[in-house]
Formats: sequence, structure tokens, C-alpha cells
Amino acid sequence: MTIEQTIRKQLAEHGLWPEASVDAVMVATKESTPDVEERRWAEAASDYPTAFISVLWFAATTQALKWIDANCPQAWYRPMFDKTTTFARKGQ
Repeated sequence: MTIEQTIRKQLAEHGLWPEASVDAVMVATKESTPDVEERRWAEAASDYPTAFISVLWFAATTQALKWIDANCPQAWYRPMFDKTTTFARKGQ
């Protein structure tokens, strides 16, 4: 599984849907992590340390929360991405 597939899967598993919303968050995540070369997103996640994937997940959750707040602020899955809630911290 690639790094991008891993992050996409985690976004969906945390409740973000439909695919269009995952696409939007992935675009924003890539833009917010310019130091990660585009080609790396297509490389196997297993080739990288867990900490690297965690940093990208942190960026993705930040972008997901921005997207949720702008598009569906009452979404039931919002707490899954909000790092200030106990629920989000336990899910990490």
C-alpha cells in the first residue's frame, strides 16, 4: 500500500466520505507538506518509519478538520479529527 493509499484509507476509516471529500483533503494535505516530494506519495508506506506516516497523518487530520468545518461542521465524525478531543487522541 502506498503512502497516499494509507492516508486515504485512514481518512475513510475515520468517517470522511464521500470520495470527493477525501480527494479534497488529500490535495490540501499535499499542498501543506511541500517538503514531501510528489513521488514519495506513490512509494510503499512500509518503506518508511511509522513516525513519517504519523507526521503526514497529522497534516491530513488538520486539513480534514478545515474541510469539515467549511463544508459540514455538524458532521458526526468531526471529533475523530479534532486533536483537542479525547476521542481523537485515543484513536491515534
